Amino acid sequence: MDSDVARGLQPLIVIASAGATSTGSVDALPELAELCRSRGVWLHVDAAYGGFAVLSERGGEALAGMALCDSITLDPHKWLYMPFEVGCLLVREGRLLRSAFEVVPHYLEDTRAASREVNFANHGLQLTRAARSIKVWLSLKYFGVGAFRAAIDRAMDLALVAQERIEASERLELVTPARLGVLTFRRRFPGVEDEDEAERLNAELVRMLAESGEGLLSSTRLRGRYVIRFCVMNHTSLAPDVHRVLDFVERAKVEVDAARRPSPPEHVTELAVNMAWLARPTIDTAMLGAIPLFRDLGSEQVARVLAAAREETVAPGKNAVTQWEYSRAFYVILHGTAEVRAGGRRLARLGPGDFFGENAAIDWGAGFSYPRMASVTATSALRLLMIPGRLIDELFHTVPDVERQIRAAQRERLSHR
Repeated sequence: MDSDVARGLQPLIVIASAGATSTGSVDALPELAELCRSRGVWLHVDAAYGGFAVLSERGGEALAGMALCDSITLDPHKWLYMPFEVGCLLVREGRLLRSAFEVVPHYLEDTRAASREVNFANHGLQLTRAARSIKVWLSLKYFGVGAFRAAIDRAMDLALVAQERIEASERLELVTPARLGVLTFRRRFPGVEDEDEAERLNAELVRMLAESGEGLLSSTRLRGRYVIRFCVMNHTSLAPDVHRVLDFVERAKVEVDAARRPSPPEHVTELAVNMAWLARPTIDTAMLGAIPLFRDLGSEQVARVLAAAREETVAPGKNAVTQWEYSRAFYVILHGTAEVRAGGRRLARLGPGDFFGENAAIDWGAGFSYPRMASVTATSALRLLMIPGRLIDELFHTVPDVERQIRAAQRERLSHR
């Protein structure tokens, strides 16, 4: 915020998590609320998954400070067990929500709401009065809040049962502990050191479990690493169900079917980008060291890059990446030229030694993916070195100059947006 103010910018909003979907983690809400209040900044809390845990005593303790925010997002279709679709936004000052969305042209003057009437057409983007909330009202009226409180408490209890079971296992590895009913873990595979192979095996386990009918686990990524996500979202689940599912994950014989492994695309010459899926890059240590971004790499980091990187070629006039697409790769230009374009404007020219995909590299490991902010189009035949995001993340922590160069490029390029 200090940096923004120094540049003449006004900090607008802080968005905090209150029960992150991937891990159940909760940000430091009281401290953030105090900071935002002192700076005149709006504090929004994303409590889509975890917010309804406040109905229970321990959930309320975990979410202390949430009541200090300016707005909260909640998803009743998660921990209130509602069917799709129903979402909820709570705003401290309701008049702000209405003033943001209310539209009253001449032909709608007869529908103007009274001061205490809720007209959903004036509280969202859709100019309609759909009664999505009636399912929430009916459920709470019929079952009572106590039924939902008990279900939430039981879900948190079962996550603790799962954590204890995983910690007692020699085959299972706890990645993040139980928080608001969510934990993440993986299965260890003796003799498997390659992270990509370990990921494929764990992903296959998730698929096999779903097909077995024994249960359903999801997956997510934490700092780029694939993990299995355990979250009880069925109010009928009990401890034996938890043990049965974890028994399956622990004991199932798993092999990745060769038919499902990535294979070279057919008619690759017809594609804009030609990816040498199985070939190691022809670039050597000396060539890599000549690239400014990698000038400070030690021998171990050089070996890691050469082992993990892949070469790609792009024909003139074709896109290496396209604006708004979701992909996380980071690219260094080995040969050729390209231009960066967004919204019909040319933002930059790139040549050998330049790189792109810095936003994806910096955000690697988040539980979500940002889209590409611009297209990169080859103006001559391009030869690229594609580096996986997780390796760039490693270099951030071991080679400070790599992070410095990438962040400097991000700041400079975003200033043109």
